[in-house]
Amino acid sequence: MISSSLSFPITFFLLGVERLLFGYFYLFTDHFKTLIRNGFFGKQMQSEPLYWKCAMTLGIYAKVIHLLVILEDLRRISSSKYSFMLRFDGETMNIDKIAVFGMMLFFLGQALNIGVFAILGRVGVYFGNEFGYRTPRMSKFPYNSFIKHPQYVGIVGSVWRLYFMVRSNSHLIPWSTCFWYMMSIHILEHPEE
Repeated sequence: MISSSLSFPITFFLLGVERLLFGYFYLFTDHFKTLIRNGFFGKQMQSEPLYWKCAMTLGIYAKVIHLLVILEDLRRISSSKYSFMLRFDGETMNIDKIAVFGMMLFFLGQALNIGVFAILGRVGVYFGNEFGYRTPRMSKFPYNSFIKHPQYVGIVGSVWRLYFMVRSNSHLIPWSTCFWYMMSIHILEHPEE
């Protein structure tokens, strides 16, 4: 069940703020540039000549919102029960296989995220192409793997990992995160031609 402090519609929206913001950057790039030049996001951003840096700053704020929603839900879950990778059953230690699976998802997700940032850099990750910077198509890891959208898969995998680790029976947050990233793939990503 979702955190009692937030209703599902509010939680669902808050989980999507980052994707909606990035959709705005992608679809309405010129409008975003105009808002920055006019000081809509504040004087500090208005004085920043690199639009991708402004997008990164706003993206970080949106990611914090996403993280806070997840942490609040995990706090509620962990206050009722929490599972670790190792469980002591009287005389023996047992490995929690679901938690180990969650840990593997986490490491895969983080490897994909780190790989995307390493290969594209911040300019590429934060819509450099759309803002007029040259960011070529990549064919190195993680883009040469079987995973079509490595950063998105990495983020979604990391969220699922957290819920596997606490052995949550509620998966509304991970499924909502999947929804927002699938929408992002559908709207913002174009198949290679």
